[in-house]
Amino acid sequence: MSRSQVFTAARAAGNVAWWVFVVAALVNRGLGPRGWDCGWTAYTPLTDGQPRRYADYVPFDPTVQLVGVVAWVAFCVVVIAAVVELAIVRRWIAVWTVVIPFASLGLIAYALGELDRTIVWSPVAVLFFVLVAVAIRQAWMRRFVPAVGEQR
Repeated sequence: MSRSQVFTAARAAGNVAWWVFVVAALVNRGLGPRGWDCGWTAYTPLTDGQPRRYADYVPFDPTVQLVGVVAWVAFCVVVIAAVVELAIVRRWIAVWTVVIPFASLGLIAYALGELDRTIVWSPVAVLFFVLVAVAIRQAWMRRFVPAVGEQR
């Protein structure tokens, strides 16, 4: 494959993986690979009832954990694609192609409460932060990112 074809493939893979990451992080309601708490829960009746001979539990679905793993795999693909673009373009400005996804990741992590567990944002605030993170990456990818053979 030529440099141009590898660059185009890396750019396409990075863009697809970026959207998979964003959607998976939102569906997972966080960046943890295990998702939200699922499994056993304690139940104690508030009345003077007879104790039960079985435990109340929340049904567990193992596919819930898969979404968090998919989010991180997609983010790794975004970073690998950015490094491939950097290697092909060979310009210092292309380093931002690798840095921007991490900045957006930080903003998404902050919005989803991964950096500070004491902050619980409203859904509108989470939407705002995630849209700003997406806008940062999209503005870079559509307007400022260098292309193959481009001389500025």
